[in-house]
Amino acid sequence: MLDTLWLWPLLVVTGLAAGWVNAITGGGGLVVLPVFLAVGCPPHLALGTNMLQSSAGTLAAASAFVRHRQVDLHDAWGGMVWTGMGAVGGVGAVQRLDPMLLKTLLPLVLVGIVLSTGCRPQVGLVDRPPRLPRRMFYMLAGLGLGFFDGCLGAGAGALWALAFVGGL
Repeated sequence: MLDTLWLWPLLVVTGLAAGWVNAITGGGGLVVLPVFLAVGCPPHLALGTNMLQSSAGTLAAASAFVRHRQVDLHDAWGGMVWTGMGAVGGVGAVQRLDPMLLKTLLPLVLVGIVLSTGCRPQVGLVDRPPRLPRRMFYMLAGLGLGFFDGCLGAGAGALWALAFVGGL
């Protein structure tokens, strides 16, 4: 028991760091998942725990945006529906993955997301016209990123930011 007591402060600091990252840019799972895996947490449990903390943060942020009238729920409704459908498919898919494959796959996905966001620091600095009609964007991004978020989740917030800048 005493040999695992050091984990509590590490996990608390990790959670605070992930919350800070999520509040600023999204992608707190990029902080949480490597630590969970490094301390020996099984991949499915690490993903589920990350999704729980991520969902709580997303709900708090979304309610603040709606409360301050920065998001029009009527406009966002289609995106929420498509994203929910994609997420359900992603959860179903990850439950069928072998834990050893998932343990190998997760670090590769995390590195890929960090590289994709880090290699494009200028993205979004210049306003451009939308590349897709809003409904098509919500369908494609919602299904795809919802699936990714339901399946792996880590870095989905950062990918959403890139999708909005690239598509709308």
